[in-house]
Amino acid sequence: MDLRRFITFKTIVEEGSFAQAARKLCCTQSTVTFQIQQLEQELSYPVFEKVGRRMVLTPAGKLLLPKVRELTRVLEGIREISASEEEIAGDLRIMVGETLLAYKMPEVLRLFRIKAPKVRLSLQSVNCYSIRDSLLADNTDLGVFYRVGHDDALHMEYFGQQELVLVASPQLEDVDFTRAEQHIPVQLYYQ
Repeated sequence: MDLRRFITFKTIVEEGSFAQAARKLCCTQSTVTFQIQQLEQELSYPVFEKVGRRMVLTPAGKLLLPKVRELTRVLEGIREISASEEEIAGDLRIMVGETLLAYKMPEVLRLFRIKAPKVRLSLQSVNCYSIRDSLLADNTDLGVFYRVGHDDALHMEYFGQQELVLVASPQLEDVDFTRAEQHIPVQLYYQ
């Protein structure tokens, strides 16, 4: 079970609404809704129900709440131990687009390794759609990819725009690559 979903559940109860919880957790309301849907699916019972315009705890949700509060207290104790060690440790699952991994990430990963040598990285190179889907399904912790849409439920940080450049053989200097709906009999490679 994903602990973040329990933290989201507790935050909704404490803040009084999905929207307020989203603000406190620094994410979108759709992310909060998605995490609760995933939690309810994992538990096989609903934890909130709609009464009028408000979401309230179900009887099962009321039974779950004290256990989640106990769980978060235990987590805080674990974090305090980790903080006292002064060194970051643990597992980090990262998915990166192939081009970004080859050209942009080597220096980032080298610096990360210096700052957090005890973190065990699991690095996977896949296409941008797979990264988005894995993040939405909570199967990876961090994704570095070109935005592909349908990703509003994710918390995103932008690192700038990437320039797109067309490189062609000098033999094709008379070809107008900007004209639409034409057939150009050449192979196209992209990265």
